Amino acid sequence: MDFITDSTYLRKNKLYVVGWAAGNDPDSEIELRVYHGKKEVPFRATWSCRPDVGYAMFNDPMKSNLGFFLEIPCKGYEIFTITANEMENGVAVDSISAPVGGAITLARNTKHAVRDFRERNRYITDRVINHFFHANDMKYARFFHVMRAHPYELSEERSAVFENEPLISILVPVYRTPGRYLREMIDSVLAQTYQNFELVIVNADPSFEEDARILRMYAEMDPRVRVKDLPDNLGIAENTNAALELASGEFIAMLDHDDTLERDALYEIVKKLNEEPETDLLYTDEDKIRDRSYYYFYPNFKPDFNPDLLLRNNYICHFLVVRTELARKAGGWDSAFNGAQDYDFILRCLSLGAKAAHVQKPLYHWRSTGASTSGGHQNKAYAADAGKRAIESFMEREGYEAHTEETSVGGWYDTQYELKKTPLVTVLIPNKDHTDDLDKCLRSLRDRCTYQALEIIVIENNSTEEETFRYYERLKTEMPEVRVIYWDKGFNFSAINNYGFRESHGEYILLLNNDTEFITEDAFERMLGHMERPEIGAVGVRLLYDDRTVQHAGVLVGGGGLADHPFKGKPDRYAGYMCRSVTTQDVSCATAACLLVRRSVYEEVGGLDEELEVAFNDVDFCLKIRKAGYLIVYDADVRLFHYESKSRGSENTPEKFLRFGRESALLSTRWGILVSYEDPYYNPNLSYLHYYELDREGMDRRLWEVSGPYKDAAFTDNARTDAEETLPLRLRSALIGLLDGGKDLLKNRKLRRENEGRAEGGE
Repeated sequence: MDFITDSTYLRKNKLYVVGWAAGNDPDSEIELRVYHGKKEVPFRATWSCRPDVGYAMFNDPMKSNLGFFLEIPCKGYEIFTITANEMENGVAVDSISAPVGGAITLARNTKHAVRDFRERNRYITDRVINHFFHANDMKYARFFHVMRAHPYELSEERSAVFENEPLISILVPVYRTPGRYLREMIDSVLAQTYQNFELVIVNADPSFEEDARILRMYAEMDPRVRVKDLPDNLGIAENTNAALELASGEFIAMLDHDDTLERDALYEIVKKLNEEPETDLLYTDEDKIRDRSYYYFYPNFKPDFNPDLLLRNNYICHFLVVRTELARKAGGWDSAFNGAQDYDFILRCLSLGAKAAHVQKPLYHWRSTGASTSGGHQNKAYAADAGKRAIESFMEREGYEAHTEETSVGGWYDTQYELKKTPLVTVLIPNKDHTDDLDKCLRSLRDRCTYQALEIIVIENNSTEEETFRYYERLKTEMPEVRVIYWDKGFNFSAINNYGFRESHGEYILLLNNDTEFITEDAFERMLGHMERPEIGAVGVRLLYDDRTVQHAGVLVGGGGLADHPFKGKPDRYAGYMCRSVTTQDVSCATAACLLVRRSVYEEVGGLDEELEVAFNDVDFCLKIRKAGYLIVYDADVRLFHYESKSRGSENTPEKFLRFGRESALLSTRWGILVSYEDPYYNPNLSYLHYYELDREGMDRRLWEVSGPYKDAAFTDNARTDAEETLPLRLRSALIGLLDGGKDLLKNRKLRRENEGRAEGGE
């Protein structure tokens, strides 16, 4: 059996313990006992659903009430022992004990405080450690070698047959490429497990003998390698257009002259095309390869198609595959945008209605050299200006008035839409007492925000302090624009906001907590600017604690079990993985602590679900908006302070614990979270427990999937079981990574010797 205490805390001579217990069978009876020394102590236990535990233990989120909430009488920092017994016919067949108590809680809180401090300053220590020791790079190198396609899988791919097997033309402009890099690029293409391709190479400098010799050799070796010499170097855009003219495939793929592909890159592309045949544009994840080594590092695990992120950064980049007809209709590459010609090309394809798809694997290796943009945007400063102009050109084509500026991070941009009108926005603020918080919120709306077309409604619900009602009376004279309406039923966040919505008149609705305070003066202008696009259904913002650490920067659905804030507790200046914390982008969900919604969309999805009284109602609401076909934008440039649910209190009663379990179960079953739902704006290579870190659990699962073929090759039958039991999992992953990397190195050396031998023989 398994038994875990998640949290403990002291309140008014009671020790509260939250945790879970599960037997070997989902229907096992679990008995809890509490001891102080050897003396058994009376306590109150409340059991509730734990979808995360049910799925992890029994592959069924709704299996049994596995979560418990204990109330133990406690005089101070006493130590108790909780014993969980798995019962069978009244007899304990298994038992686990764990100490809990005030002293342990104090020690745990101290430990958590130290951990939080380290997390808040981790961006400094991580940069120092990684700079000197490349720790993150080594972690990824091991991860990559375990997760990539292994030899037996590649063998199966070579014999695979698809219903649709399109010819793919791989376009490569070449100009004075170092011979080693050129050979590695071509070898990586010829090694593809999907063989219906042509490699179209245009050589912009035929007088460079090393490249000319290598290209002649490969063209003679394989008829799929098509080489054309250009009389002049026309620049990267026009050179690529020359390759496009030669392409005969249904799809084209872009490959830089010194980069390489994984052997299953084209296979995965064609697999996705067969799964989604309407796709016009595909991209994959990518990483970098060092200048003079076979060392993979700095992976870019991308979200599925994210149009708002794309208007701030060309996150698509490599490996890009586009329908040839669409590429020609878009006019190919424009030399006016050299440096960001691919960015402009992608945006022009999208202007023509291209449907995009994403292959969630790092299949492209971008070589990091001193002169390439992968080696640093400072090496091609002109690319930043070209990217800015590409975004502005897209906005002009789409008919949007917008202003784009370069940010302090090369390749990232701040794009703000201009408002064409000033619609009425209704601000709904539920409130119970806590007039100091409410006053701070209202005054920031009035004094700090520049947008004036506001209808402000305070929804009074169950206040008990006389001062609260005196404050409401003062509002009539001090802030006559604020209207107070009264909710006379129990607390239900969803029902209260739905009631406020029925009393509102605005074209847009801002759901706003009473414990928030605006920082950004043009917050409404920025949020409403996104609404100029009809596909936007809601806009969330960046929320900070009063110490300027992050409270909300978008919600990761599936994070921590059901939903969580991935950058919570990080410093405001912390950019996060690929600048995701500070970049405006589409998300699956944003918190309703500050959420702007179209009135028509609110009505279309039926508002907030009143079955979800407190928890997860905003997650459910946003998922309904997404299901209706709208996008939800997280605007990282709109900031508010959020003092987080001060007026609601903690989940410290059995009733609240039961309600939370019920709402968790409802959300999980409705949307398949934990079972089938994957957040499209995250990536399965990243952990849902340790956000934006490599999925170590997935690597462990993958290791055991692929370990069979390696064991067959490495161990005899007699030694296999012993090795399986004694080799630590992490060590085995490192050995497999080393073995796979060594095979690649030997293969490349062998190919190079063979090619050089053929070339010498030809001469």
